[in-house]
Amino acid sequence: MNGASFRAVLLVITVTMLCGCGSSSTHKLAINSDLTGGLYGLMVSSPAFKNNSPIPERYTADGMDISPPLKWGKGPNLTREFAIIVEDVDAKMPGDKKGRPAIHWMLYRIPADVTELSEAASRNMLYPQGKNYEGENTYAGPNPPPGKKPHHYYFEVFALDTEQDWPAGADRDTIRTTFKGHVLSKGMLIGTYQAEK
Repeated sequence: MNGASFRAVLLVITVTMLCGCGSSSTHKLAINSDLTGGLYGLMVSSPAFKNNSPIPERYTADGMDISPPLKWGKGPNLTREFAIIVEDVDAKMPGDKKGRPAIHWMLYRIPADVTELSEAASRNMLYPQGKNYEGENTYAGPNPPPGKKPHHYYFEVFALDTEQDWPAGADRDTIRTTFKGHVLSKGMLIGTYQAEK
């Protein structure tokens, strides 16, 4: 097996482990939807926390409830804009009969030359934001029940090949449905949070 083949196999194994593809809850994340297409080629990170590590309290409902800083890689050459969806795989979206994860943040129509967001960007947002699980068009910080196991929050970034016309306040189904055939690449950052007892 040559170097390129080995790296490709390693990438598939890594993505499978990160996605928790054996979990029905994880499978229902936007990034795992068969509507999104694309490859796991975007590196997503935050200067506030590492992948699979706790999210600092300031970015949760127990703290300042502000969105954390985020960075992601440049998309493929045909990228026209980015969209971001943040979901809690350990909580269900209220009223969602399909049992999909609770949405904590959706923002979209991010220009292709933008590859980072500063702390608290949701409060000074230049781009439209969709409805979170509370029905608000903004970021809703982690707010799991106290004394339970940590919840896992997936910060998912999508590189799209078209400029979308979603208005502010778009819901999950509107965004996920129109992803079909337009995702060139995607990536994610996982953060955890456990409320105090």
